Amino acid sequence: MIQNVTNVISWLELNKLDWFTVSTTKDDNSKVFDSIETESFEDRKNRFIETMRLSHGGRYVIKAKANKTAGRGVFMEEFANIESGQPAQVAGIGSVPSPANMVTVDELEKRITDAITRDRQARELEDLKAQLKEAKAELKESDSAVNRILSRAEPIIGMVMNRMLPQGAQMGIAGTTQTIPVDGIVEDQHEVTEEEIDEMSTRIELAIAKWGGADPQFLEVLEFIADFASNGSTISPFPGINLDYKSIKGMLK
Repeated sequence: MIQNVTNVISWLELNKLDWFTVSTTKDDNSKVFDSIETESFEDRKNRFIETMRLSHGGRYVIKAKANKTAGRGVFMEEFANIESGQPAQVAGIGSVPSPANMVTVDELEKRITDAITRDRQARELEDLKAQLKEAKAELKESDSAVNRILSRAEPIIGMVMNRMLPQGAQMGIAGTTQTIPVDGIVEDQHEVTEEEIDEMSTRIELAIAKWGGADPQFLEVLEFIADFASNGSTISPFPGINLDYKSIKGMLK
């Protein structure tokens, strides 16, 4: 392939080819330049140079012969549309970048680093979103578990509080009011204030919530302890050793 327009003209002159046509392909129907019979060879060359200057293509096919009527000796060659001193624009090769458009090594490294940083930040953001979603789900589940535990413990809390109040007093738990007769005698018969009731209720709710979070079967254990404390029975963890409620309570405290 001939590399530029100037070399094409030299090729024509060397082979004494006065008549030529230029096409984008080997097909004659794709012509971009054709010789005119009334013009001189010199005028034809100048018109060819100007045509190639105005053309945006990069690769062309030239067919040439000695004169218009010559039936044999037709030459054909591909050439790159490059004027002397101009950068190559050959199709498939691409243009040579001008110094103004060239990227330095430092700038290229910076672009790569910035791209890697953006990618890492995007992945970290996705990880944080996933962690936040998981934390919200765990918090929601935790709140639900505490509410379930307290709802199951409401009757027990009401029973315990009413046993701690003077006979005939009423205790409201979670929107309900219960009146429970006192079977035994409480140790402290002083009048219980609303502040003391609120404090005891809060302490009981917190204790049961903690207990329920540590042991899902805490209600069965609590009922056993309540029965054990009320009926005065004993248990024998080892042969010859009998423990009542007060003994076990002393060890727990």
